[in-house]
Amino acid sequence: MQRIGYMIYETAEGEKNRGFVSMFTQAGKAYGLRFCLVTKDQYKTSPLPDFVINRTRDPEVSLFYECHGVLVFHSSDIVHTGNDKAVTLQKLKQKWSAKIPLQIPKSTVIDLTQYAVGLADMTQVSIEDGKKNAFIKLKREVLKWWDKCGLMGHNVVLKSVGGHGGSEVFLVSMEEWDEEEKTQEKLQPLLNRKLLCQEWIDSDSRDIRIYVIGGQPYAAVLRQGSGDFRSNYSLGGSVREY
Repeated sequence: MQRIGYMIYETAEGEKNRGFVSMFTQAGKAYGLRFCLVTKDQYKTSPLPDFVINRTRDPEVSLFYECHGVLVFHSSDIVHTGNDKAVTLQKLKQKWSAKIPLQIPKSTVIDLTQYAVGLADMTQVSIEDGKKNAFIKLKREVLKWWDKCGLMGHNVVLKSVGGHGGSEVFLVSMEEWDEEEKTQEKLQPLLNRKLLCQEWIDSDSRDIRIYVIGGQPYAAVLRQGSGDFRSNYSLGGSVREY
């Protein structure tokens, strides 16, 4: 008997990943599995499948199917954790730091969500002034954290906790904070976000991704950046088996 599985995407990302869905479709035939691409605006009105692969990064999608007794990958808890860098870091420290010697970059969370968006309606402050205020807060918090950690003079990486594909990730040098107007423009996408601020570790634009199934490492890939400190494939980086 054929089992039906939904691969659920945001509409734009579904179009972008049709090739990826096709790979599942072809591989699934040998196991009696039929994969269907379903967009986020369709899933609640579609018949319940046998299982779901949630690719939206929205835990509510997983929770919907969990409440209906449908097997879903990943669970709402994993989707929530895996798509929030601050929560991931917190759980990593809580669960593993006492068991194995993790080398985690010095990090702090800076929340700018109260700035810029909606500020004009609430306080008669313009959006431009709101973003300026957010940048001033960001600069103050980064420099204070830098000094506390003994990182003065070092580069820092700023990233939104919910970004993906290398978007909303910026490398900022100590000198750039003195060029406020230019740096504010550079960091514009972050000025209404919750951010993770981390020390920069020079890795020659490389990182290793490990795939884990059933608690066991299954495969690993090495990502190599190209002309960028980020190694994301979507930004022109290369990927090979490691």
